[in-house]
Amino acid sequence: MANRDAHTKQRLDGGVSRVRMGSIEQMRAIDVSTASTGDVFVVPRQGLYLFDSAAGSALTPPWSYTPLVGAGAWLHVLAALRGAPSGLASLDAVGKVAAGQVSNQTIALPFWSSTTLSQTITGGAGPTDITGAVLALGALSANDVVDVDATFGDVQAPAGGGSIGVRITDGATDRDVPGLAVMRVPQRIATGSASTVTGAGRYIIPTAGNYVVRARATAVANGDITLLNFGMLRVTVVRP
Repeated sequence: MANRDAHTKQRLDGGVSRVRMGSIEQMRAIDVSTASTGDVFVVPRQGLYLFDSAAGSALTPPWSYTPLVGAGAWLHVLAALRGAPSGLASLDAVGKVAAGQVSNQTIALPFWSSTTLSQTITGGAGPTDITGAVLALGALSANDVVDVDATFGDVQAPAGGGSIGVRITDGATDRDVPGLAVMRVPQRIATGSASTVTGAGRYIIPTAGNYVVRARATAVANGDITLLNFGMLRVTVVRP
């Protein structure tokens, strides 16, 4: 018996100081001045947590919990496998598979349309934003695929034509992103009576960042473009 007790003490001294069981609230309420790195807390139907006095982990249930008072964190024993190669897929806060964990996963479907579009693009003014035709894509990763479809249903350019382009710009600076070509919708707008113009394009995001899709029109120097009634931008963002 004495030998067995000594062996048990040696194992405890080697890592696990004590084992406790209870609820998450009870675990978080433990006085960390009495806890040591390696302490185990069992939460029924949820798993095992190890205390790490040096961890600076934020409160990210159910993978880690911070004490109510004091430093350190209670870390789930499987936390390091979350989202790791050959590890565990995880769900986001609304119970869906988190972005980036499924091949060719659709991560955003921003959409804009208007049936009351009424805007004149002044000839020679350079690229001009089409009112409302701006979609924030948010934070994207390198190699994300952005597919854009655009339609403008009543475009008049009687004095010399022009063009409509769809750009992806930097969300912070509103500047064009190097390496992302401008999509023309179409290359030129025919002169004369009103016409419908459509276009589609695909972009590959070069570096991680915040991005915006925007439609702009350019009129030639000797005439204006008039946009009336219907306009639509539809975007699909896929993470390979």
